[in-house]
Amino acid sequence: MDYYSILGLNKSASQDDIKKAYRKLAAKHHPDRGGNEEEFKRVQEAYEILSNPEQRQLHDNPRSPHGFWFSMGGKNYEWKPRNADVDMSVTVTAYEIFDTLQKDIVAQIEGIPLSRSVTIPAGINNGSVIRFRGLGDSRVQGSAPGDLKLTVFVKCPEGWHKEKLDLHTTLDISVFDAITGCTKIVENLNRKTLQVKIPAGCNADTTLKLAKQGYTNQGKTGDLFVHINLIIPKAETEEQIQSIAQIKYMFYK
Repeated sequence: MDYYSILGLNKSASQDDIKKAYRKLAAKHHPDRGGNEEEFKRVQEAYEILSNPEQRQLHDNPRSPHGFWFSMGGKNYEWKPRNADVDMSVTVTAYEIFDTLQKDIVAQIEGIPLSRSVTIPAGINNGSVIRFRGLGDSRVQGSAPGDLKLTVFVKCPEGWHKEKLDLHTTLDISVFDAITGCTKIVENLNRKTLQVKIPAGCNADTTLKLAKQGYTNQGKTGDLFVHINLIIPKAETEEQIQSIAQIKYMFYK
């Protein structure tokens, strides 16, 4: 298999060229973004080989799996292949990472499936890379296993976003509730029901902080920020228009 052609490169490509090509093609073919899963796996496999200098040398100049001898400075040395590090990615939901997450993942190395069970910490940031020592390629006997480098993508539901350990969401309220104040119910991403007290005279740009309702990691807990969005009703009848005009007159006479 020509891994260079998979990444659209030639043998003179630098490591930087390989990394850039991988990132571009991984984003294009990622299954969670509507890409082709098989093509995504081929791109991952190509990057795993070409990003590792020793594996790349084996690809460019195939040798015996048992290694070979060479001379340097009048001395003989034995070169043995080493197990490669493996780059993989996984997408988790913002719901799942409220607690430490155990995840089973599968990748392909030269057509051979590689299954691993990993632990993903609570509150992990989107795009974080975790290195798991000894969970990479282990096919070369007598050589230490490579590492698994796992990129974690966090998918938030519509109307929510995550910043480190903090959560942000938007709450729609009517202009009348903003004037009088009220209490609204919000279901957090950990399925916990929270009461949000809207103060009287609340403005459209108001942000309310619910302390310690975000993610917890290493003894630190984030907050939940609720951003208020005012819904303006549409007066459709003459009676409604007159009623609103009377309310307006009470405040601005």
